[in-house]
Amino acid sequence: MNKIITKALICLLSAMAIALQAHSQSATTVNKPAICDSVLLWLQQGHGERINSQLRSDLKSMLPAQALNGMWAQIEAQYGQLQGQGQWKKTRVLAQDFYYCDLQLQAAPLRLMMGVEADGTINTLRIMPGEPVTEVKSKAEPGKAAYGVEKPITVSAGNIKLPGSLLLPDTVQRHALVILIHGSGASDRNEQAAGMQAKPFLRLAEQLASEGIATLRFDKRVMVTRQNPANLDEESVDDAVQAINLATTLPHIDAKRIFVLGHSQGGYFIPRIAAKAKSSVAGWIFAAANARNIQQILPEQLARIYKEQTGETMPQAEINKQ
Repeated sequence: MNKIITKALICLLSAMAIALQAHSQSATTVNKPAICDSVLLWLQQGHGERINSQLRSDLKSMLPAQALNGMWAQIEAQYGQLQGQGQWKKTRVLAQDFYYCDLQLQAAPLRLMMGVEADGTINTLRIMPGEPVTEVKSKAEPGKAAYGVEKPITVSAGNIKLPGSLLLPDTVQRHALVILIHGSGASDRNEQAAGMQAKPFLRLAEQLASEGIATLRFDKRVMVTRQNPANLDEESVDDAVQAINLATTLPHIDAKRIFVLGHSQGGYFIPRIAAKAKSSVAGWIFAAANARNIQQILPEQLARIYKEQTGETMPQAEINKQ
């Protein structure tokens, strides 16, 4: 179930990133290294359709999505898995700038070279022998983002301090920002709950950073206080409002391009968050938000989880206790 949720969120993210980039393109110049990094990420993930959509029109038929989908798998089959990645560098050939990055694979280093036009379209995409990687991008620690620059941040709600992370793209301009609001239950800033391996908010933040969009995510209050909330406002609403207020003060963030994404219960809370937020928000994103009353949904979720874990039907008396 968590894998399905993660995939659904990533699909939503892709559409959201395109919309946010279109919203901000007039205000910012094209970040060519960030585009190259996105293409490399899509290549590794097998998203040939995204790479193809970024190509110049005369190259689309020469590099169809189907061929791009399996390109990284072919590289790994011949050279082994990726061991390290160098920094993006720029070189000039025949009056045109090219960006290249050396990739250290098990058998040999390869170089990915791209040409990016002023509008962000790719006019050159080549893979050739590379140089051994000596300055390797450090691999992310567990729970840390693999892309962008991550800064510690604290969301303050009265006397309660919620530790969090601000993930910024590797560029210097003011960025659009997406604030991530958790679903139900106790989870950390990555929306990882106890006993679960999935980290959907971390994956979202990484992908958004590769698209030039910043994110703010923070540990849910119940994870910090270890106390059940007294009401819905303490559950998430008040903390989301404080996160919005904080975002408007951040020097790297464009206060006119702050978005809020609520997942599941977080999406259900968005109307109440919007009503209480004094700072303006550019847009609200509902990710798998429930349309029915939460008092109807929670008993059904409890019964389903109990059935999956035990193979038996949860007694109604036990549901009522919860």
